[in-house]
Amino acid sequence: MIGRWRRLGATGLLALGLVSAVGPAAAAPAAATPCYQQCPQVNGWLARRAMTALDNDGFRIGWSSSRRSALWVAYELLPEADRREVDPRPKGYTVDVRTRPAVRSESYRGSGFDRGHLAANGIVSRFFGPVAQQQAMHMSNIAPQTPRLNRGVWQRLEMAEIDVWLAGAQRVWVVTGPLWPRRPAQLSGGLPVPDGFYRIWVRERDGRAPTVTAFRVPQIVCGDEPPRYFRVPVADIALASGLDFGPLEQLDEPELTAAERRAMDALPLRYARDFQKTPKPNGCTR
Repeated sequence: MIGRWRRLGATGLLALGLVSAVGPAAAAPAAATPCYQQCPQVNGWLARRAMTALDNDGFRIGWSSSRRSALWVAYELLPEADRREVDPRPKGYTVDVRTRPAVRSESYRGSGFDRGHLAANGIVSRFFGPVAQQQAMHMSNIAPQTPRLNRGVWQRLEMAEIDVWLAGAQRVWVVTGPLWPRRPAQLSGGLPVPDGFYRIWVRERDGRAPTVTAFRVPQIVCGDEPPRYFRVPVADIALASGLDFGPLEQLDEPELTAAERRAMDALPLRYARDFQKTPKPNGCTR
């Protein structure tokens, strides 16, 4: 992929069209919302495109048939639900039969893009159990990510979710997903490629009013940047995603504390050797 991706370049990732339709959903029973008060709604230029809610054990997906991808994935983390262990990772990625046409793992073959989890496999296993972990391997929870993003910055944001944001909190609501240009590039199988991703955390602690913290990360990264570099206002993500995040857009967005910055900077790069084997993208100076 890096060869193909570099040929596309930063602006090349913005080229191409959309296909897909969602068939009848054999969804899990609808649960109480895993979102802070309400889940995101399509807005702006996305409003003409349908979105279907796919319920899983512990997490919900806002699925777009035209993008053949999730627009968002949401879940709620409670400290008392943490089993502090991760079940063995299921073998292989699976087709989500609720989506039509089906997105298959083979679409990524030879593309050079990683199959990037939106709801992290390890987090889902720890908090929601093995059935949910298998559901997290559905292709509806996967999106194309460059290796330097998936194995670098994104992996550290996933770690921060537990090690930094849930630490000392009563609960954390998470909403995460891809960011789409109007005309995405496509993999060889026709699967659209996002040009970035976001992760939003709403944290409730010490009996105080909940606060929100958001991060927006482009596909083109060095991989070893401190995650705090990508902190943005929620309004930026709402504008870029075409989503209405409802009440969480009204929450206070405090600056990161010195302790939070240090904790995020100290998160290990577990897969640095993997992504460092790939060529640095244009514009990467680290």
